[in-house]
Amino acid sequence: MIRSGSGAFLPIRALLAVATLLLVLATPCPNVTSAQTPNSLPIAYEIVVVETIAHNESAFTQGLVIHEGRMYESTGMYDHSELRELDLETGEVLRTVPLDGSEFGEGLAVVGDELVQLTWKSGVAHRYSIETFEQVGNFTFDGEGWGLCAMGDLLYMSNGSSMLTIRNPTDFSVVDEIEVTLGGEPLEQLNELECLADGTIYANVWYDDSIYLINGSSGQVVGVVDASALTPDEAESNHVLNGIAFDTNSAAIYVTGKYWPVMYEVTFQEVVEPSTDSNLPPGDGDENTPLFPPWEVLILGGIAAALTFLLWGNGFDSLTKSRGVHNPPDVTEGLEGEE
Repeated sequence: MIRSGSGAFLPIRALLAVATLLLVLATPCPNVTSAQTPNSLPIAYEIVVVETIAHNESAFTQGLVIHEGRMYESTGMYDHSELRELDLETGEVLRTVPLDGSEFGEGLAVVGDELVQLTWKSGVAHRYSIETFEQVGNFTFDGEGWGLCAMGDLLYMSNGSSMLTIRNPTDFSVVDEIEVTLGGEPLEQLNELECLADGTIYANVWYDDSIYLINGSSGQVVGVVDASALTPDEAESNHVLNGIAFDTNSAAIYVTGKYWPVMYEVTFQEVVEPSTDSNLPPGDGDENTPLFPPWEVLILGGIAAALTFLLWGNGFDSLTKSRGVHNPPDVTEGLEGEE
């Protein structure tokens, strides 16, 4: 029943409201993207071998770096730690400088025309001339030394925790610290580091077969490279992946491990996941999928449009009269006789 007055045609109004709401719900929403948040999952990469190069099996690799086409390596273990220069094409050891037997060699970085080599627990970083391999000085620091790399006018140093210490390369003083996180959680046991000019840090993690790509400003892991296929089959438990070097001249990446007989030139290839699951019906998992199929959208839209026209249009006098609302009076009515 249709009533006149302020409560007129409420059932039809309700129907119109419902139809309009359904139309809104059926309209697909755009996919909203935003910058990576601290809890964002990193991009997954697989490793692709470009070339295999011989590597001296006596090297307990702790640091690896390339400068102007020449490769340098820091090796560990007490009584066996050395600084080495390697032939980039053959892996042959060209020069060596032994550390004191009480020192355990660790990370390695290039600063100007010098090489800076960390020690594990001695609290000393040795400085060498790149050209002569002669020791030209030392830095001292507190705590343990693990990985080291140079980015611009700063040094980044790991100590086996999730923290990276940022240091001044002129005096090794602490400038800042950042925590490395993976999916919002601390990434512990950071080891060898390689800094890139774009602000990315490549990192090994002790006893981990992955290489982690870290945003050097935020500490957030933005990529994870699965390098498990590189570990030699006969490798013992401590013969782990360790050693990353980036050649700025060729953009080539080199990786190796402790006591590995080879090192590899590699590239990182993003793992592309299937966009849809074949076991799901069409539309499942698609953030842009509307709540209703397109044909239902058309029907609902037609209902809403028809009701709107019938209720508020001017083309149906009978309907206008049936809802109990008088047509507006002529503007001249009621004005006659007024002074």
